[in-house]
Amino acid sequence: MLCRGRRVVGFYALAMGSIERIRVPSRPGRGQPDPIPVLVLARLALDRQEQGTGLGGDLLLDALIRSVAGARQYGARALVVDALDDRAAEFYRHHGFLPLDGRRLYRRISDIERALGV
Repeated sequence: MLCRGRRVVGFYALAMGSIERIRVPSRPGRGQPDPIPVLVLARLALDRQEQGTGLGGDLLLDALIRSVAGARQYGARALVVDALDDRAAEFYRHHGFLPLDGRRLYRRISDIERALGV
């Protein structure tokens, strides 16, 4: 949760989930269990007045860091998000997420670890 004074201006939520291996492109899906355990970025929200300030990227970075820790604990292979609209999908693509189908995007945990240097 991100606050300015007593006002909440942003937050996100992570949850466990799974996706059928058949729905994943061949390279990331190869050798994975079926279904593939994933973390889901269930919600990422930012106050409209704060959009465009970089805080959304900061929240996402925190979610990526926590997703690596969660993946190590729970065995998740990827972080999945269902973008609310095309603008949100572009935000996630800008941050390294790849399309699955429609507005559903994913980023492999191993790619997140590499990007974070952990």
